[in-house]
Amino acid sequence: MKYLVVILGNRRFKIPAHIIADSRANYYAEVDSKGDKKLYDASYQTEYQHGMSSDCELFAWAHNNMNWSDVENDAIEIPIENKEVDLELAWIEADMDVIDMED
Repeated sequence: MKYLVVILGNRRFKIPAHIIADSRANYYAEVDSKGDKKLYDASYQTEYQHGMSSDCELFAWAHNNMNWSDVENDAIEIPIENKEVDLELAWIEADMDVIDMED
């Protein structure tokens, strides 16, 4: 089974890819079919398969068009192991921000 893995704060979750592909396919099938059931079904199948076969499409759709509430019920938490971290490597790969803050 294919999943999108996301880290939220200090928690990690896997989201079944079919949830995201379904959301994407429903949207495009609605737009493409303009209410025609036969066109909807054909468009849905095409878009669903495209979403499932493209990691980039899954990531982009989830990031730009979905909220946590859309996937929360299907999200599966993945425990994060407490292991030694190479801080030199982590520093190079870290997300960084500059902020103003009271000491």
